[in-house]
Amino acid sequence: IDGDGFSYVYLDEQNGSDDDIGVFAEPVASLQKAILLAYERNEDAVIIAGGKYDLKDVLFKIGIDLLGGYDGTTFIDHSNKRDIRKSDSPYGTYLYNSGSTVTLSLGSDVGSITVEGFHIENTLESQSSTTVKLEETSVILRGNTIFINAEASFSKGIEVIGGTPVIEA
Repeated sequence: IDGDGFSYVYLDEQNGSDDDIGVFAEPVASLQKAILLAYERNEDAVIIAGGKYDLKDVLFKIGIDLLGGYDGTTFIDHSNKRDIRKSDSPYGTYLYNSGSTVTLSLGSDVGSITVEGFHIENTLESQSSTTVKLEETSVILRGNTIFINAEASFSKGIEVIGGTPVIEA
């Protein structure tokens, strides 16, 4: 990915700290901190190590891609090993939302960002739920596994309301 560690923001919830600067040797620990750092530094993407990331209260920013499925222990040697198919440690990168019946909701305010390499799951107990909601956006969803809430009476995997999103396996 990156030779000097400064072209992206690195996120590792297990080995990072929000007091760090988000480079490969000093990843941050929270998704919100990573997105804000990337936005402030005009970076293109957040590189995300395997783990579970809560989207509650996360504010997405225009132009910041989210790339999951990385082994955070390989950030330091620049090998950045990645396997988006694996669901277990160290690669499995899960997105969930503990505060909403919609796990990931993206609208026109984020532009045409890419969300790639995640296991996106809806786990909140409710009668109705949506895992991914795309509204008037041109977001690219690539290489993600979408889990619906099997306990809900009415559950949607991906809901698209206008826009021109791209959804790839």
